[in-house]
Amino acid sequence: QVTQAGKPEFVSIASAASIEKTGGTITISGTTNSSKLTFSLASGGTLVLTLPSTYNANSVSTNNGAAIAGDPGAGQEFPFSIQFATIPKNPVVTERTAQLIVTDAAGHSATCTITQAAGDATLEVSPQTVNLDWDAATQGKTASFNVTSNTNWTVE
Repeated sequence: QVTQAGKPEFVSIASAASIEKTGGTITISGTTNSSKLTFSLASGGTLVLTLPSTYNANSVSTNNGAAIAGDPGAGQEFPFSIQFATIPKNPVVTERTAQLIVTDAAGHSATCTITQAAGDATLEVSPQTVNLDWDAATQGKTASFNVTSNTNWTVE
């Protein structure tokens, strides 16, 4: 008689994923043989994400942290995915990141770092036009401008 032990409970996802600077939707996929998965976001990230209340387990919508209907992991490993929708455009000139953590029923976890590409530099000057008399400097007259930017700049 030969008895083969079952595969230990596990959860696996890609260690990294990326989204364009324009934002949009990103789906993170993985595999598991667990009876339930719990998703969370690590603190301290610069990319603000809203954790969905549901994910797909073996193509079935499942509540975060709830038992997966039919426990497909009892007989085989299966795919899962979670989707973050309506991620806004990156307004800063640096990459933004967040960490997604998925934990199986046995307490094993896997982490995916989600990186959003750096946004475009912006520079706005207001007002756009100022008229000064030819002798403004000798008269002690000055002009004021408001500059709004998401990066460093110089006046030349």
